[in-house]
Amino acid sequence: MSQAYEKHGNYKEALKYDQLKDKVESRISDSQKYHEIKELNIKYETAEKELEISRLNKEFEAAQYRRILSITGFLLLTMLLATLFLYERTKKLKKSREALLMADRMKQKDLEHQAFYNETKQCLVRNYLDGLEAERIRLARELHDNVSNQLVVLKMEIERREKLHPIAQSVADLHTEVRNISHGLMPPVFQYATLSEIIKDYVYQQNLKGNILFTAVISPEDYNWETVPSELSIEVYRILQEAIGNAIRHAETGEVDIVLKVVDGILMLDIADNGKGFVVGEQKAGLGLRIIEERAEAINGTLEIQSEINKGTVVKLQVAL
Repeated sequence: MSQAYEKHGNYKEALKYDQLKDKVESRISDSQKYHEIKELNIKYETAEKELEISRLNKEFEAAQYRRILSITGFLLLTMLLATLFLYERTKKLKKSREALLMADRMKQKDLEHQAFYNETKQCLVRNYLDGLEAERIRLARELHDNVSNQLVVLKMEIERREKLHPIAQSVADLHTEVRNISHGLMPPVFQYATLSEIIKDYVYQQNLKGNILFTAVISPEDYNWETVPSELSIEVYRILQEAIGNAIRHAETGEVDIVLKVVDGILMLDIADNGKGFVVGEQKAGLGLRIIEERAEAINGTLEIQSEINKGTVVKLQVAL
């Protein structure tokens, strides 16, 4: 339009459109610049955001790295502490096992020493009892072969003189007593009689004296007493003799009750008197009680002595068959 008016010579209108053109171009230029500036701002903001995101990513990665390092350090420290704990625990367990092994070895040694001591003690007791039995046999033979025969000769010599007949009777009684002592010292021959039969005969012989009433209860009646070993029978019989001898000498008793029985493979012997009794443990055991204890120990039996003042005494023996 400006060029057209300029051709026709209308410069005023041409100037007007030329100015209008400049304004339009200026506005277009400003709009382009605005858009360019806006685009630059957007690019700048985008770059800043990308930088921020990159920075945040780096900080996150650094934090993750530090966290991984912390966790790794914690795990390593935990593993180290666990290893130290297991090592100390292993050392303690090893020491405990060694201590237990040492204690077991010491206990085994003690048991071996105790077994050796018990075996030695039992051998000594056995030897002592064998010696005692041999001495009994020797005394019995001495009494029977020498003293008894001399008493017979003396009795016959006295009977030749009528005035000495009372003395002869005394010698005869003494001769009977010596024979009884001799028979009591000699061990019973269990190959010809059982323990129950020997005890019954012993009670019968004691009742002949008339001073103390002896009773014997043996059960079960149908038990095969021949199955009891003769060595065991001898020791049980000797314990019975010692217990009754103690009752006669010390208890001032009028009755003695004897119970011999077998229950579930256990032989039981009870000797009870109604004498004056004593307080168990208050006074040192006499020779008779010590011999009873040693004989019971020699046959691996258990011995129990019950007694009270004025209530008598009970000797209980139990031994496995």
